[in-house]
Amino acid sequence: MSRPAEPTDLPAILALDAEVFGAPRGTLLTRLQTVSARFRVVDGPDGGLAGFAAACSAR
Repeated sequence: MSRPAEPTDLPAILALDAEVFGAPRGTLLTRLQTVSARFRVVDGPDGGLAGFAAACSAR
């Protein structure tokens, strides 16, 4: 189940993204967290971050 991302989730989001994506995207993800009302995280069974997603409306 997903939940809204909190500012305290950012270090885990950045670590997971770097591991999976393989390129530094800290500036992008930090900015995205501030502009997207639909920035979500998924907690894993061990209490760590299992995933994240963001949606933005382009109008």
